[in-house]
Amino acid sequence: GSISSGFAQYWTRDDSTYVVSDSGSNGCSGPNSVKFMPNNTNEVHLFAEELTVDSSKTYTWNTCVKAGTGSGEFGFYIDELDADGNWTSGQWLGAVDLGKDAVYSLAYKPTSSKVKSIGLQYYKDKNSTFTVYVDEVYFDVK
Repeated sequence: GSISSGFAQYWTRDDSTYVVSDSGSNGCSGPNSVKFMPNNTNEVHLFAEELTVDSSKTYTWNTCVKAGTGSGEFGFYIDELDADGNWTSGQWLGAVDLGKDAVYSLAYKPTSSKVKSIGLQYYKDKNSTFTVYVDEVYFDVK
């Protein structure tokens, strides 16, 4: 992925101490990945830019995650937004297996016809003791 202003292009984070850019080829491919640091004192998140969806279609979110061992949870969530960009609902799509490097392929179908766009979200629970690297993110119609 590309870096812009010191962070992953088209992505935002709510904590710049525990969610950082990594250029050390620690992800699944290429030099750049996002690193979630261990021992975060708050729940932390990584958000994709808003993506337009068709509520009649099913999508696939593919991503590679390298998760260390420890305690806590790291997972996937989708924020669902209406035509005005207001949050209407969300879907939890699961959590990673700690100590495992894997490509996750997550099926997603909008909750209702009100959903016009979405935001992909990675989260890491407060006080999680492991490190995570994320890259190779793809979202497309199934």
